[in-house]
Amino acid sequence: MTSHEHQLYAVPFTEADQVRMAGFSCGADTSGQYVTEWLIGSDVMESMKRGTRVWLFENGAGEIVGYGSGEALDWRVTYEALGSGYSSTSSV
Repeated sequence: MTSHEHQLYAVPFTEADQVRMAGFSCGADTSGQYVTEWLIGSDVMESMKRGTRVWLFENGAGEIVGYGSGEALDWRVTYEALGSGYSSTSSV
C-alpha cells in the first residue's frame, strides 16, 4: 500500500486515549469547546456505553489531528406523526 504524505488513520478511541488528548482542541468557538470537553471528560465514555462509536484521526507520525463519532439510530415514524399529505404510497 502506498502511503501519502497527508494520509490519516482512523483509530478506535479508548479510555486510555484520554491521556493523549491533553492539549488537543477542537477550536475556540463554543461548539469546539463543548466537543473538546466531551472528548477529554467522562461524557465520551458514557456516550460510548450507549453505543456511540468514536475514532481518533492520526497522521503518519501518530499525532492526533481530529476525531469522528457516530451512532446508529433506529427511528420509526408513523404516517400519522408526519401529518397530512403523506400516505403509505408517499416517498418520505
